[in-house]
Amino acid sequence: MLKIFLSVFILLRLFAMASAQASMEQLEELLAALPHCAAICAETIVPTSTCALTDLTCICEDTAMLAQVSSCTQANCTIVESLTAQNITLSTCGVTPHNDSHIYVVVVSVFLVVAILFYLVRLYVRPPFTPLFRIDDAIMLVATISIIVFTGVNLEAAHLGLGQDIWNVAPDNIDTVLKNFFIGEFLYIFIGVLTKLAVLVFELKVFAQPLFQKMGYIVMAGCILYFVAFMFILGFECTPVSFFWTQWRDPSAGKCININAGGWAAAAINIALDLSILIIPIPVIMKLQISRQQKVQILSMFGVGAFITVISIIRLQALITFATETNLTYNLLQTSIWSSIELYVSVICACMPAFRLFLQRIWPSKFANSGKGSYGNSYVRQPNVVDPAPPQQASAGLPRNHITKSMDVNVSDVRRDTDEMELREQSEWDGQPKTTTSFIGHAV
Repeated sequence: MLKIFLSVFILLRLFAMASAQASMEQLEELLAALPHCAAICAETIVPTSTCALTDLTCICEDTAMLAQVSSCTQANCTIVESLTAQNITLSTCGVTPHNDSHIYVVVVSVFLVVAILFYLVRLYVRPPFTPLFRIDDAIMLVATISIIVFTGVNLEAAHLGLGQDIWNVAPDNIDTVLKNFFIGEFLYIFIGVLTKLAVLVFELKVFAQPLFQKMGYIVMAGCILYFVAFMFILGFECTPVSFFWTQWRDPSAGKCININAGGWAAAAINIALDLSILIIPIPVIMKLQISRQQKVQILSMFGVGAFITVISIIRLQALITFATETNLTYNLLQTSIWSSIELYVSVICACMPAFRLFLQRIWPSKFANSGKGSYGNSYVRQPNVVDPAPPQQASAGLPRNHITKSMDVNVSDVRRDTDEMELREQSEWDGQPKTTTSFIGHAV
């Protein structure tokens, strides 16, 4: 029995010695892999820990000692060397690095497909090189092409390290991720302004009230000024320009304005413009003499606009959080996701009126225009449009030599011959006959 006990004791002792030897070898490998400046810090500070040098698990759990090593490394090494040391240390201690790049890929792919589908419906309703294709359609064509480019730039960033811990990303890839973010800022403002202008152009053609027209053009001017101002600010926010994506290596190699403050200001103005575009048409819509169902359908389009504003606010919060973080490539993910979603939903919102026309054809029982309280098989005429007088009123009191003429016309064309109001009239693309009426015209 004693022999068995001694044999077990010897085996356990040998196993412990082997484990200690393995831990010591791991520690030696760690020191050999670290940059020289970081290795000196580790060799100086690690022996002061209460853990045995052969107990790697205990050393990895000694957060106070590891914080001292990290501070020493940051003080004596370059940023690249510090990140390399952090990556090796965490890997040796078995810490799993963050990698959420796939989240961006999935989210962007879903929203991009939906946005493109909505725009394809718009192209189907208003094909290019036809009289139906208008200025706002051309603006949205440029915006959709730009958003595809924007997505490609960000997908490359996700492939190279966006959503990963910065110490786990190759230095050159960090440069590329930040450079792509820089390019994405220009595209973000450009696409955002284009979608706003497209919506405003549409609204100005639909709502002819003088007050709305005045407010619409004021907001449009605000969008253009916002675009020009922040394109200029972005272009000159760092000197040299490349310092924007290389300053993480050496903060003393260039100079930048307060980038965070500029980003917050741009986001705040963007939210204000979105709210303006959302609010100014509501009083006009509420006064339209249309059915409640039609009002709900129209207001639902503006509900999507309200969702864009909510997304912009979330994005602003992500920017504020990002400003306080040092793990750039990982914490940049949230800002990139919300920026992308905001642009995709903006495209969807701008295409919703055309999408409604499409639904009128495939689901007429729910989306067809009601003849009650409407004209031209569509919505009522705007209040400032003067309807021709009925025959009995037009003839009364006229001179004897007046000319009376009757004709069949589409009333929706009385106001403007070339305007096809997606909120106010049936589009010709569906091939359905338009309701006509008669009016009396006269010439003296």
